[in-house]
Amino acid sequence: MVIMVLVYRLVIASNKDEVIARVKAGGETMPAFEGTLTEEEINDVAEHI
Repeated sequence: MVIMVLVYRLVIASNKDEVIARVKAGGETMPAFEGTLTEEEINDVAEHI
């Protein structure tokens, strides 16, 4: 369930740059992943969304 909420919050971001920013900084209930994920992994998430 938590993963579904995190993915939903990424989907509402309107473009790839916003997704990358949200993954790095987190937001609302989503934790920040900068420093946890590599730049390549964050980019892969943004491409997937």
